[in-house]
Order: sequence, then C-alpha cells, then structure tokens
Amino acid sequence: MVGFISMTVFLGVFLSSMSFVKTDKVECVDDMITYRYTECDSSNNRWRVAVPRNDECEIKNPLPPVFGRECGFSCSKGEYLDLDSQECKMCPTGTYSLGSGVRYNSWDKIPDGFSVSSSSFTFAEYGYHAKVDDCTTSVWNGQKDYISSNDNDCTSTLSYSVDVKTTGSVSFTYQYPDEDLIFHFYIQNGECQTLHTNGKNLFLNTTGTSWKTYQVDLDQGTNVLIWKTTGLLLGEKERISPALIKDIEISGVSYTTNCHRCEAGFFADAEGSHWCKPCDANTHSDVNAKECTPCDTLTQYAPVASPNCIDKPACTEHDYFETHSPCDENKTTKVMYKWREPKICNEDGEGAIKLPASDTTKECPPCNLGFHQTESGTCSPCNEGQFSNGKEECQECPVGTAPNYGFFYTWWDVIPKNINVSCLTVHSEHCIGTEGWVASGSMIQTSQMEIPVAYLLLKLHIDGFRSFKVSPEGSKVYGSITFVFEMSCSKGCVMYLMRNVHGFGTNVVDSWHGKKEKQTYTMDVVRNETMTLSWAFQKTSVTSPEMKTAVAKDRAIIYSITVTNAIGAPADQCHSCAAGANDAGCIPCPAGHFIEPDSKKCLPCPSNTILPFETTHNAQCTECNEGTTSNKAHTACKNDCTFLSNTTGREYDLSFLSKPQIASTPPSFTSTGRKYVHFYNFSICGNEGLGDAECFDNKSLSRNLMYGVQKVKGMICRSTKLNSLGSTNRAVPVFSQPQVISHVLERVFQQDLNATKPDDSVEDCNEGNLFFPISQYQLYGDIIYVFGSNVNSSECPSGMKSFVHLRCDPNITEENTKIEMPAKYPEGSCDGCFFHFLIRSSEACPLCTADDYFSLEGACKDSVITTRYMWKSYPKACKDGVSLPDYTKTHCMDYKLYIEIGILGGVVLFVILLAILCSIWKKSRKLEYKYQKLMDSGKNGGELPAAETCAISSSESEDDESEEVMFRKKREKMLGKKTKENEKIPLNTMHHSINM
Repeated sequence: MVGFISMTVFLGVFLSSMSFVKTDKVECVDDMITYRYTECDSSNNRWRVAVPRNDECEIKNPLPPVFGRECGFSCSKGEYLDLDSQECKMCPTGTYSLGSGVRYNSWDKIPDGFSVSSSSFTFAEYGYHAKVDDCTTSVWNGQKDYISSNDNDCTSTLSYSVDVKTTGSVSFTYQYPDEDLIFHFYIQNGECQTLHTNGKNLFLNTTGTSWKTYQVDLDQGTNVLIWKTTGLLLGEKERISPALIKDIEISGVSYTTNCHRCEAGFFADAEGSHWCKPCDANTHSDVNAKECTPCDTLTQYAPVASPNCIDKPACTEHDYFETHSPCDENKTTKVMYKWREPKICNEDGEGAIKLPASDTTKECPPCNLGFHQTESGTCSPCNEGQFSNGKEECQECPVGTAPNYGFFYTWWDVIPKNINVSCLTVHSEHCIGTEGWVASGSMIQTSQMEIPVAYLLLKLHIDGFRSFKVSPEGSKVYGSITFVFEMSCSKGCVMYLMRNVHGFGTNVVDSWHGKKEKQTYTMDVVRNETMTLSWAFQKTSVTSPEMKTAVAKDRAIIYSITVTNAIGAPADQCHSCAAGANDAGCIPCPAGHFIEPDSKKCLPCPSNTILPFETTHNAQCTECNEGTTSNKAHTACKNDCTFLSNTTGREYDLSFLSKPQIASTPPSFTSTGRKYVHFYNFSICGNEGLGDAECFDNKSLSRNLMYGVQKVKGMICRSTKLNSLGSTNRAVPVFSQPQVISHVLERVFQQDLNATKPDDSVEDCNEGNLFFPISQYQLYGDIIYVFGSNVNSSECPSGMKSFVHLRCDPNITEENTKIEMPAKYPEGSCDGCFFHFLIRSSEACPLCTADDYFSLEGACKDSVITTRYMWKSYPKACKDGVSLPDYTKTHCMDYKLYIEIGILGGVVLFVILLAILCSIWKKSRKLEYKYQKLMDSGKNGGELPAAETCAISSSESEDDESEEVMFRKKREKMLGKKTKENEKIPLNTMHHSINM
C-alpha cells in the first residue's frame, strides 16, 4: 500500500509538471501510443504506463497508470505479452517467440553481455609448462555462425551474467573434437560461489565432429554462466582443435512484447512457434513466411534454407558419371550412367546433353588389388598372408616370402569400409541429404550442392603400420601415402589434407587452393600410430545467385589412394625375403611351430617344448624348465598353480595364486615433498603362460577427467601411484610410468631348507645373503617362481628378472595373505633389474599326507582299545590332501580281571594255609603238653614206661583237657623255669594205666 501511494504521488507530480512544458510536437493518437512497464519497486510491484511510440508526438493528456502484472511474470515459448490487455497471446504464423528467453546464434562479433578473458596455463607440478608465452589474444572469437575457443595451451574463458526473474534454464549446442582440450562449464551465483548441484559444474565429454546440446536449470536471481577451455600441447603437437558453440538459449529472463519474424529461407507454419524451420531443398521463402514456396524443379533448384530459387544451367558431361551394376554369375556387369546428386542442371536447356543410355554389358572390372571377387559379385579382401591381383582368387604366400600389404584403391564402384564420407557445417540442416563424396567408378568426387560454409569430408582410417624400413637418409619409414587428385573450381575453393592422431588432435598436413590439374601427392609415414586421414573440400563462398550455380559445380576428384604397409590391409603380391635377413614382413611359421628342414613345412613343437616367436629360419623349440609345462599353443611355459617337489616329493596346490595379486611399496617422496608409491600387479600362474597383470597411465589431470589411458600387460608390472587434488579437494588417483618387469615364466623350484645363500639361479645383488632369511621354525623350503623379461636395456643387459617366494606359514590365512618386499630393499629390488617378493600363507603349505599326523593308543578298556590321530604340529603345516582319520577301536585281553581273580584266589589260599598252620600249631602244643606230662610223670615214678606200652587213653586225654592248667607256669616249666618260691606247681591226680 505504501508503494502504491508513493508511486501515485510520483506520477502525479511528474505528469502535472509535464503540462507546463510547451513543445511543438503534435499530440499522439491511439496508433502512436504504446505501453511499457515501470521498474519494479521495493514491494516488487510495477505499473503499466503509456509512452509515445516515437519522438514525433507527445502525450498531452496521459491516461492514469494501470497496475501491472507481477514482477517475474513472463509468457511461455511461442507467446508474447500484449500490454493492452496484459495477457499472453500466441505468435502468429511466420513469427516466433522464446517467451521469457533469449537466444544467441549470430556470432559476427561477441554479443553484448558476454565477456571474454584468457590466461596462461602451467602444470609445473607434473612437469608441464605452456608452449605459448603470451595468451592475450587466445580468447573466444566470433566466427559468424559460431564462436570458437583457443587453439593453444592457454586458458580461455567466456562468461555471461544473467538475472533470472523466474526459474529458467540455459542450453547450448557445442562441438568438442579434441581430447587435449579440457572443456569446463560451470555456474556461479551473485556472490561468485560455484554451484555444484544438478549439473551446474561439469567437464564436458568430447563429441568428435558432431554437435551436442547440453541443458541445465537456472535458479532465480543472478547466474554467471562460465565456459572455460584449457589446452595441453603434448609431445610435438602445435595446435589444438578448438571447441565451438553455435547456439546459446536462456529462459526465465524477462517478458517479450512482440514476436520475431522468420528469416528468409525459414518459416513458421503454426501459431505459437518458438523457432522457425528451414525450408527443404528446392523450396524457398521470404521474410515472415508461414510456408515455403516450391521451385520449378525442371528449370530451378534451391539448397536447404534458401531465400530464393536458382536457375539450373544446361547439363554437360560433368553432370553425370559412369558406374556399373553388381557383377552377375557370368562375371559381367552393366554400364550405367547417373546424374551427379543432387541434380542441379537442366537437361532440356539450350545446348544441354542427355544422359547416355545404360544398356551396354561388359566384363566385370577387376577388384582393387588385394581383393577378390566372391560368388555374389562383390569384392572381398584377402586374409592375412594371402594376396590377389584383383582378378584372381586369393592365394597363400609361401613361407619365406613377404606379402606386400597396403590399401590400393583405384576402382570406386562402392565406397570402401574404412572410408567414411560426410558433410560438416555449423547448421546441420544444410547438410541434409548430402553425402559429401560420391563413388563414381574410376573416381570418387564431391557432390555438387552449393552449401554455405561447409566441408565435404572423406575420411580414411588406418590402424597403424607394420615394420619400418630405413631410408637412405637413415630415418625410419613405416609406409607411404599416395593419392592422385584433381580440383575443378570456378573461384577460390580449397582442399585440406588433415591427419588426426589419437591423443594428439588434428593438424593440417597440406592444402591446395583454386583449380588444380590432375597430379600425384606422396608423403612418408615416419611415426607408427593409429591415424585418420581426412580430405576436406570447401567450395567457394558466394552470395550472388549467378555465382551460386557455378560454385555448385565446384568439385574435387580423387582417382586413387594408396597406403603401403598398413595394418589390416590386404596384399597385392608376395616377394622373396633376402637370405638370412630378419625381415619382419616374411611369412613365418606361427609361434609354437618350427620349420622342418627337408619339407620346409611348419610343424608344431614337441610336447613340453616351446617356440615363443614366429620364425622364418631354422629356429629350434626349447624345453620348459623345472616346474613348468608348455601351453597348448607351445608359445610359452606355464604353471597351473601346482607344484611337485623334486627334493621332498610333496605336492602343492597353489590355486590361490590364480587370482590377481597386488602389492605396493612403502611411501617415498620426491625432492619437492610429493608422496608416491610403486604399485605392483601380479599374474603368477594359471594364465597359460600369458600374463594378465595390467598397469596403466590414466593422466588424471582434474576432477572426474580421465583420458589418454595407456595400458601394459605381462606377468608382473609396475606403475607409480600418487594422488592429485581435484577442484573439490578430493584425492584423484594418478597412475603413471607403467612398465612390465616380467613377461614370461622361466622356472619353478623349491629352495633348500638349509640354504644360507641364494640358489645359483637366483641373481645375487645382496652380498651373498638370502633376501628372505629362513626361519628356525620353518618346515619347508620356499617355492620360488622365476620370471624373465623379453626386453634388454643398457641398465639391465640381461633383462629384468623377478623371484616370487612362496613360504608355508600356517598362521596366515588366505584372506590375510600379503606380498612382502625384502626388508633391506623395500622397493622390491636391489639394483632395478632383479626383483624379489615374498608371499607367506597357509595356502603355500603342501598337501597333507599320512606323514603329517601320528596315532595315539588308549588303554584296553572293556576289551577295546581306542586309537586317536593328531597332527604333528598345530596349526597344521599342510592343507587339503589327506584328512585326519577318525578314531579306531580294536579288541584286546582284559588282564586286570584275571589279576583280580588271582589276587582273590591267593587271599583265599593264604587264609586256608593260615588256618592249617594254626591248626597244626595247636595240635603241636597239645602234643607238647602231653609229652611234658609224660616227662613229669616219669620223673615222679623214677622210670618211664616202656615205649611200646606208653600210651594215653582217650579217656585220659579227655580228663587232661578238663584239668585246669596255669599255662604260664606251665610254659615256664616247659622252659625249665621255677617260680619265685622255687616250687613246682602241683598237678591234680592223674589217672593213667601202663600196660606192660
């Protein structure tokens, strides 16, 4: 409300003051008045006011202002804001509108609002320094239909600040062909903070020669759009193919009050169009067209998006060409004549010629050299090691001869498979229906359509070259490229020969301007690299209709293209190799075969022998060493991750080594303090003797950007790993200097457990000491895999070797297995030529046998003995193989029972004997007693009775037993003792009788 009152007061004072100003201008009438919105106030309100359409009148009685649409309001694409009604209306036919957006597609100069800048670039941390010292002029430049970035190793920046009123978007169409250019697009807010969400900060991918469109949403408020390119001139490269942008469209900016008219050559056939469409070929249109008008195709023609029709000239012999139908089963072809497409001549015009009749039949022309004709009549290339003159079937080159490989294109019935033709222009619609080059029998020539600012491209791809030869000047020459051409131009046409090498961009080799008679051009190839050769023909650029007809017939003709010694090319003939020469082009016996001296035929190597290279002479197969066998192809010695010891007879299952193994050294530091480690990859066994370990160089220079990846492959390889900080301060791993240190497996053996110095086969650079000392608790000697290298150098004249020690350690499981380096040489090598590694693991222990456990018998219990089995060491120093047997039970005699019975019997017998002894003793006492009585009675009577009459009756005995006896005294008496009183003990009267 405050804003409304303040605006009312301001307008009232302003309008009242205008009534006092006297002018000579006439008063504006309705059709001389238009409306505009005021700027938004602090309350985000605005007003619609009437203003003169031009300075020729004045508003003397202005209408009061009207409250306007809300700030930030805008119409959709294809609509405009009618300020009379303040409503959105659709654009009429013949016009277009972007609604709230703006589009930039004309680049004669840098449009207002855009700013460009440049700076020098260096990457000293990685040893890279820019080749360009002054980058002042290395900025984005307008090129009429597009804007281009820098073409050197400077950094060029294009920026545009836009105030988005409502949520909008930005889209741009770009071409980014060169991998040596870093193309970064990002958006900043009004506080110069880079946004990292929703695609607002990214490194774009290369597009080759095609155009791609990228779109991202914009937030309300200030958005600074930034396109930044940085070039890297690597090696001998001197120029970078720049990035191109042809369309930039931004929406959500502001409203539009009118629609734009379609340009001539374009049209909008429906209301509400947001862009105009180009007219098709042979049609044209004026400005503000809602449809295109056809040309009279009998006498006129028009290219795509043409503003007018062009009269066709009378046809001449240059407007058609001779070609042939496919060969039939009779090896004949029909001669045909075709108009050059698109046809832009009038065959009914004055002095015009007619197309010759196509009714002549003749013998099929030969195929190009190195090709042969198939049953279907098409030409097919000969296989490797074969040759053909184009007329006959392919034949094998004999052993000891060399095929003359190359592309020999002299017949252009069809376009060869490794040749691509196209049309390249800023506006792709201009190339619709145009192939660029047309195969025309004895030649290949450009099409005759007049296309503004377009290149007609013929591209020949070459995968590389075979062996080199030394030129008389002493330089290496891998092959040559020769072509015969002609240029027929009315004015300043131009043809470029360009070479694109992967990783080094595109550069112009040579160029020709204007008309050129038939001539031959030859260039030597001095570097072996994959390349694409391009012939780019550009016609004279003209604007007058009269010249366009003449320019349309500008053409370039190529009669033949020859590329010698190319990889993937067929051969036209074979030539004999010089005797004793090591000619890499000679037909050899394949690897794994030898030449039988008598028959000169190739025969496979015998069992367990190899020949790792192709041979053209009498090379002999060599036997594989201990612990290895030949692979199926007899090209390398292998180990299947098993080992049988010659010294202990133990078997080993080392299948855990078939998996990729990796190791890294402790961190080291450069002179500048940058940390790095050496990273090793291993392919030890189970690989048919062909190593699968890969190391690479990723050249990671910025966040999420990797290119130029270089890989090496072998049994053991090494690379240097360091971390680089990206734009978000995240560590990006950088691998560089990949190197294969071992290519082949030479031997597998077991080290003596009592060894005190290295084996004779182990290269010694450790002063005669073991690299990995043997532990006193170690039960088995190390198994050592010996690897060799195919490459010798001045530093390592015998090549590099690697020794991988496998040590049985029952305490280390497979999951915890690691590869160690010698403690004295943590980099893995003592001299850079010989490398030593140790793998300690329970998986390196031998297979278990019966010798690895012992038996333990228990006591005989219940007539059964239980036998149990135990490993000789814990944890056991073996794996898999024989399992520990279960306990066993055997029958036995239980002697304990018998002993117990014997003891019991002995006790019983003892008791019986004791009882008998006691009885005997008692009896003897009685007899003694009786005898004593007899003695005593004898002493009393004076005489003893006669022996034969001396007897005691049983009754007497019984009487005696009844008598009281004082046994002690009796005992003393028996012993001849007396009582104290020296008196005899009186006895009772004894009754006895003595029979005489």
